[in-house]
Amino acid sequence: MSILKGWTGTDQEYFTFGLGDHQASFRTNAGIIEYHNYNGAWTALGSALLPTPVIGSILYVKKSTSQWTALSPGTDGKYLKTHGTGEDPTWETIPTYTGLPSGVLGDIVIYGASGWVVLNKVDDKYLHINSSSHLPEWIDVPNDLPSSNLADQDMIVYDGNSWVNLPTDSMKWLYCNDQGVISWKTITLPTGVPTPTAKGNIIWYDGADWIVLTPTASRYLAIDASSNIIWKVINPLPDDGQNGSLAYYNGSSWIKVDPGTTGKYLKTRGSGSAPMWDTPDFTKLSAGTKGDILIYNTSWVSLPAGTTGQYLKTRGTSELPMWDTPTQLVLPAGNQGSILFKGSTDYEMLAADQGKVLYSNGDALDPTFEDPTILLGGVNTGEMLVFNGTKFVVLAPPNNDGHQKFLKFDFITSLPYWANFT
Repeated sequence: MSILKGWTGTDQEYFTFGLGDHQASFRTNAGIIEYHNYNGAWTALGSALLPTPVIGSILYVKKSTSQWTALSPGTDGKYLKTHGTGEDPTWETIPTYTGLPSGVLGDIVIYGASGWVVLNKVDDKYLHINSSSHLPEWIDVPNDLPSSNLADQDMIVYDGNSWVNLPTDSMKWLYCNDQGVISWKTITLPTGVPTPTAKGNIIWYDGADWIVLTPTASRYLAIDASSNIIWKVINPLPDDGQNGSLAYYNGSSWIKVDPGTTGKYLKTRGSGSAPMWDTPDFTKLSAGTKGDILIYNTSWVSLPAGTTGQYLKTRGTSELPMWDTPTQLVLPAGNQGSILFKGSTDYEMLAADQGKVLYSNGDALDPTFEDPTILLGGVNTGEMLVFNGTKFVVLAPPNNDGHQKFLKFDFITSLPYWANFT
């Protein structure tokens, strides 16, 4: 194969590729790539050079010029709409769904006897399913917990008649006697456990002895390769950055990358190499027709125009966008008393459960109906409520095995448990 360089009669530079009689020549003419195979005249191969884009622009073939043109970014909340082959795309607003009744912040939409209705919020109430109508309603909390004179770290315990506040007591352990009475008590540490000497001391067991770990400023608690608990320095980020700086990890520390010049893009270069600012080649584009748009899929490819009224729909990182016709929200069917809520992907129906209360399990989790006595820990003598980071759960009284018990915490983030007093 040979590569030759030549000039046309008008001093236009071109290049010839091939072997023997199978050769072709290429040149640029007024921004257009043309080719010549010696069987005809120079023929346009690709599109004109692209316009200078701005962030959020989309390239399409303009109807009036038949050239690639940058469509300026739409305003926030707009969607790209195609008007069919031969027409330019535009930014449009998709009509909102109006099938649900209106409400205010905190209201709940339920399915009643004749359709969807709004259950207006009521402050300081709990949602309860009425046993007769099977419809949700707001009620007061059963067996109200004490809410006054509470201080940080106070606990609430059940004394056999009602829930009472147990104020915290410094340097004492929570203790339950054989009558089920819970109180704070001074307890001597077991033999062999050293006494902390300073604020912030941590006591840990190394497999043979208890060790006091003295706090160290600006360190993080970690476990080394030998399972020892140590204070460790976490690699800090660079502190000399400027507006537009980035940081990447080189395997041992964070390295600063200064801002690139206008129009540059951050380019990764695989494992073991630092990223760099680079200018991508936007001229390697496929040919298109009026109404097409460009999409990147390892290289720029042309998405043919959709039919009139369609909208461009994204499908995640593993699929290319597609033209689609949006549909109104379709609600699931429900029975009287059902509650509509937003699931992980679509709206879902929660069937009513007689005598239960609606309970929120936090962000990213579906609500559930729960027994009110379970939520409050029951009413048995000696039981107590402990907050597990999400909700109050019941800690049952210790077994009556002839040993005195005390409530023990291994870590501040763990739940307490009953241990034998030695």
